[in-house]
Order: sequence, then structure tokens, then C-alpha cells
Amino acid sequence: MNMDRLLNVFFLILRSAVCGYELTAAEKETVRGADIEKLKELASAHDIAHLVAYGLDRSGLGGADDKNEIFKAAYRYEQLNYELQCVCKTLEAAGIPFMPLKGSVIRELYPEPWMRSSGDIDVLVKEADLEKGIAVLTEKLGYKEGGRWTHDVSLYSPSGVHIELHFDLVEDSYAQASREVLAGVWDCALSANEGGYRKLMTDETFYLYHLAHMAKHFEHGGCGIRPFIDMWILENRVEHSNEKRDSLLKKAGLLKFANSCRKLSEYWLCGAEADGITLQMADYILRGGVYGTLENGFAAQKGKKGGKLGYVISRAFPPLSAMSPRFPKLKKYPFLLPFFWIYRMFLMVKTGRMKTTANELKLASAVSGDAASEAELFIREIGL
Repeated sequence: MNMDRLLNVFFLILRSAVCGYELTAAEKETVRGADIEKLKELASAHDIAHLVAYGLDRSGLGGADDKNEIFKAAYRYEQLNYELQCVCKTLEAAGIPFMPLKGSVIRELYPEPWMRSSGDIDVLVKEADLEKGIAVLTEKLGYKEGGRWTHDVSLYSPSGVHIELHFDLVEDSYAQASREVLAGVWDCALSANEGGYRKLMTDETFYLYHLAHMAKHFEHGGCGIRPFIDMWILENRVEHSNEKRDSLLKKAGLLKFANSCRKLSEYWLCGAEADGITLQMADYILRGGVYGTLENGFAAQKGKKGGKLGYVISRAFPPLSAMSPRFPKLKKYPFLLPFFWIYRMFLMVKTGRMKTTANELKLASAVSGDAASEAELFIREIGL
């Protein structure tokens, strides 16, 4: 079975799992004749092995290993959901306004919540409440603080669950127009419970945030299949106003990208026709896995930053906005930035990170100028 036929079977199974599509007798025979192991390899690369397992089981084509995959996904969901409830109760008791983000919100729209896999828990707090939030979660729940980034802080529960406490919805240097729009997320927030501190995004804000997050991963080399399944869910399982969504997307400079993503979602999950750009987009995603490939990302970034030299400079000398979360003194003394560039390099050598970065730069240099130019053109054509 060639790759095109294999992919047709793959998305038939996903339609059965997520969209409730009933396979015909002929389609079931096609699935039986497919290379199931290759289907499962592709599903694992995109962290949706449980959906393929569920689609096979639902259609009467699964086995004991598929039931086990479903069980593992359900267990992972219960573990994450337990920790999420602990976080929510703790922040609520501390009087800290907060918003659950990403998978913890959208999974409630799936046929079963365990069907939306996730590797961590994302929660937004106001920047002014960040330190209080960290203190309360570490003191009350025994969480350990990890790294700090331009938009979030990593925390780890005693059981090893990763929590990202966000204070900004978009990273510096990515989708900046959407960052400006999303900065008003608290102004239009809805209350999840009267008088409580748990807040919800409006539908159009959540939709924009989803697209902004996809855009960031696209520029890193790909975002995987799962966000396109999420898009189908948001388009078909939620009452919404396209006018409100598109108005906000246009304001954030992401309407063209959103339309490109919609076409791919409809191609994969509804069997719609695909044009050349949609097929190119599909190839870019399928090659990338959950988080994209270094090659995809290097090509896109080299094109965006003006070739190899621009890419190397951007890696060696990050802007103040990217450096200050890691080195808080820069917020008060920004003129020390050059000294912290040197200190950062010293730390990279000390921790062994310099060798990894050197290997990444070596891989980046292997990406041809033609490939970078082609990637830049593609990224522009889909609206980024």
C-alpha cells in the first residue's frame, strides 16, 4: 500500500474516532488490508495513537493492544485532570484569578475527554499574581519550580506532572500582532462560577489563541495533526459566530493562516478537496510529528531571519525580551545585556548545552539556501 492510500485509511479511522463517521463495509475491508503497524507508527509520532486505537475498536477492527492504548490514554487523562483540579482549587482558595488553557478546555468538547491527549497542564494568571501563584502552588501542593521563559514558568507536581503557569499568552518574537490582541484577554473574560476566580475566554478569543499557538509551532517546524482535530471540534461542536472569530483573527493578522488551517482540517477530517498549498501544508505537518522537525524549523527560520548569518546571530545574541525572564536583573538594568550574553555562553559551556547548540547550528547550515527560500515562500503563502 503506497503512502497516499495509507494516509486515506489513516484519516478514515480518525473520522470514525472523532467525527462519529461510520465506516462502510468496503472501507472496513480497505482498513483490514492496510499496514496497521505503519498506521500506528504515524499515530504515535503525532501523539494520537489512542485515537487510531479507538477508531479501530469502534469499527470492530481492533485488538487487545488497542484496548490497552485506550486505557493508557484514559489513565493519563485522569492523572492530569486530578492535578488540574488541585491547581484550580488552590488558586481559587488563594483569591488568584486564573484561566485553564489549551487541552484542559478543549477536551471537554470531544466525544470523551480522554480522547484529547496532553503532555502537561496550562493555566494563565495575571503577571502581577505570578509570584503569588508560584508560592501558593509550591507551598500548598509541594510543586517544584523549573525553568522560566518569556511567557510562562514550569512547575512539577510530586507525581511528575508538568504544569505551565502562563502570565502571557504568546511568546516574544512570535505572532506579535496576536499577542497585542490577546493582551486584553482579562478585559473580556467570562466568569466560570459566580463570584469565583476561575475565568473563561470568549469563544472568539479562545479560537484566536488556538491559531496563535499553531502559528508559533509552524514557525518552529510544524505543529502535528492534533491541532487540526481541535479545529474540527471548534468548528463543528461549538456554537460560534464566524463573523466574530474572523474579525478578531483579521485584527491579529492571522485570518489567512486560519483559512489555510481550516482547509487542511476539512481535507483530513471531512474528505474535502485540497489545492496545492493545502497538500504542501499537509506534507509539512506529516513530516514534522507533534512538535515539528529541526529541518522544517531551520529552513523556516533561516528564510525569516535573512539566511544563515541572520539565523546564527539571532541564536547567539537573543533580544532583551527573550533574555530578561531568565535573567531578571535585566529588567532593572537592561544596559547589562551584552554582559549577560557572555554569561549565557559560559553557562552553556558549563552545562554542556553549547555542544547541543553547535550541533543544531551545524544542522541549520546544512539546509540549503533554496530550501530556506522555499520554506519562507510557503510560510508566507499560508499567511505567516
